[in-house]
Amino acid sequence: MASVTRLAAAAGGLTLAALVALALAVGFGGDEPPPLAVATTAGFGPPDDREDGRTRWLEASTGRLEVVVGGRPRTVDVRLELSSFAVPRRADVLLGGRQVATAEVPPRRFVDVVAPLGTLATGRHEVELRVEPGPQSIAETVGVPDPRRVSVRIRALEAAHRTS
Repeated sequence: MASVTRLAAAAGGLTLAALVALALAVGFGGDEPPPLAVATTAGFGPPDDREDGRTRWLEASTGRLEVVVGGRPRTVDVRLELSSFAVPRRADVLLGGRQVATAEVPPRRFVDVVAPLGTLATGRHEVELRVEPGPQSIAETVGVPDPRRVSVRIRALEAAHRTS
């Protein structure tokens, strides 16, 4: 069965609660663990379909992600693929105000960022993605009539149970 996280990436417009409900309705086969999902919740623009895949621009200095853990507490990693707009940026991933990952994000290519969140209890957990420098004007930077201010775009967003 496809993971809930992959369903989230494909669905684009479904809410995290709807994805978890869908996963519970479909069921889990064999020894597959209960649902684990992650989705963007604040600071990101709408899905943007491009040659290199569906992405979402971070339109603020800080974006919010929500991780939902079903079943028992478990050790969780979140993986993001990030690319910066126009200039290199530093991206920090925080859980409860504690930095769990940092990366230098270049323009024009994606980098993998793995954030080890540690052991999370059942329920919802807010994760922050902070970037420096913050968003910049697309119109002023490249001279096209686009009113958005953006910083990094996210192409992949997955949560995984760490077993070792």
